[in-house]
Amino acid sequence: MIIRNFWLSILLFLSFTGTLLSQDGFDEKESIRNKQRVNYVFNFTEYISWENIGETFDIAVLGVGESGLLEEFKMASKSRKLKNKPINIKYFATVNDISQVEIVYLHHRQGVDLKSVLPKMYNNHTLLVTENYGYDESMINFIEFGEDFHFTVSTDRIQKAGLLVAPRLLSFSITEQGDWEAVFNRLEEENQLIESQSAELYRLKNLVSEQEELLNSLKGRVISQREELGTQNVAIKRSIDLLNEQSEKIQKQKRELEILQRQVASSNSEKKLLTESLRIQNKEYEDRQRQIGDQNDLISAQEANIRRQKDSLKNQTEQLNSQLSRIERQGYLIFIFISLFLLIILLAFFVRREYKRKRRSEYRVKMQNERLVALNESLDSFVYRVSHDLKAPVVNVQNMVKMLGDYQGDKEMTEKIISNLNLSAKRLETTITDLLELSRVERTTEDQELVDLNDLISNLVKEYSERIGAVNGRIELNLAKSIQCHVSKVELESIFQNLLTNSIKYRSDKRDLIIDIQTQMNKDSVSIHYSDNGKGIDLDKFEGKLFEMFQRFTSDSSIPGTGVGMYIIKKLVEKNNGKILLSSEPEKGLKYEIIFPKK
Repeated sequence: MIIRNFWLSILLFLSFTGTLLSQDGFDEKESIRNKQRVNYVFNFTEYISWENIGETFDIAVLGVGESGLLEEFKMASKSRKLKNKPINIKYFATVNDISQVEIVYLHHRQGVDLKSVLPKMYNNHTLLVTENYGYDESMINFIEFGEDFHFTVSTDRIQKAGLLVAPRLLSFSITEQGDWEAVFNRLEEENQLIESQSAELYRLKNLVSEQEELLNSLKGRVISQREELGTQNVAIKRSIDLLNEQSEKIQKQKRELEILQRQVASSNSEKKLLTESLRIQNKEYEDRQRQIGDQNDLISAQEANIRRQKDSLKNQTEQLNSQLSRIERQGYLIFIFISLFLLIILLAFFVRREYKRKRRSEYRVKMQNERLVALNESLDSFVYRVSHDLKAPVVNVQNMVKMLGDYQGDKEMTEKIISNLNLSAKRLETTITDLLELSRVERTTEDQELVDLNDLISNLVKEYSERIGAVNGRIELNLAKSIQCHVSKVELESIFQNLLTNSIKYRSDKRDLIIDIQTQMNKDSVSIHYSDNGKGIDLDKFEGKLFEMFQRFTSDSSIPGTGVGMYIIKKLVEKNNGKILLSSEPEKGLKYEIIFPKK
């Protein structure tokens, strides 16, 4: 039985060796065929004329899996020239990659439809050489039969590409479709025979593989016991290494926990600073309320003084009437009438002056009340938003610290908790930065002066050119000459910085960013038109909320921000006696019109 299996193994080995030899012979035959293909392509150039050839004669192979033919082309091109030009070999993976060359080679196995290739050949004045396509489908078409190649030539297609073909080339080609189909059918029969032989060789190869697997399994049983002895030693060593790794992880987690505790302590100190800032603002609000009370007392005193004056005027009028009666009785009617008229005019003058003074006082009180109401509303919104935006990251940090204590042994969970802590810290930092900027805008007042808009806008465009270029954007300027307005230069720069930053943050993914800035000189004012082609805002959806504090107009959480940018822009415009208008549509960008006085 053992001898029988031995001889069976030898027979299978010889069959497998023959298979490998056959495969090697096939590879050598294919290499010879590739050399013949290259020679045929080079020889075709002697019978084809091109009008314009560049510095090199370019030949390209189209399709994947043609590395052998491509290498044969490159080797042959080193020692030859075509049309007195050096040969440059190219490779196109797909039809879309085709560019200007003199010859393109394509095999039928690539599955490419010639209807998609021929128009490019016509436009580029390129000769298309194919293999194993149908009769008269290409310009020059190969077919391999026996030890030689046969080919057909389509004069019409070659001339349609703007090339000239020598009649002698036609004498070497197959000119009848029947002859071509006969050769093609015989080639199909030989290919079928080769495929059946290849299938048989593949079956024998699989049989040899099965025998090798059987021998390998027997060898595996012999050495498995050796491996079991070695495995036990490896397992013991692995346990020791695992204990060492766990000890190192515990030490690393302790260090990370200490760092996290320091970060939490730093966050608490920042919270204390913000609380102190709110206390100072509340104190300022109480002082303003007391000022309003004092002004109300002053108005009440003025109203009481006016009432006393009215009573005095009434008494004086009664006295004048009494005197008029006595004067009438005494015959001095005309003199008393003129005196009374002059007195009434004088009293009317004083009453009118007091009335105007009262109206001015009431107007100042009204404007002060409106400013205080607006400030109160802004302060309420500010305090609510501060408490809301700071509470969320602080609670998140507390939860993450608690989870860190619960999952000290889980490295993956610990890394995820630390990542969340970093996100919460960044969110807290962004919120505090925006709140400080908002507080600065509310509390500070900058000096106003005549500002040259052209210089200011040009300098800001240079400053933002690198950031705009990084997102493939551009800024278009159309500035009026010698245009000035009376504003705070620092606050006007802040307005444009917020506009440019918002355009970059809310740019569209569907197109490159374009920002347009125009200025216009009016009679008593200056208009600034600022527009971009970004995501835009649905004005119907956010009507009445455009310039409110902490309002965001996008649901994309990947875009950072707290929603104070547009509020700051409007606040700065109004502080400089200006006004701002906004028009927008979704995916059509924003259009601002900002108007400032000249004086």
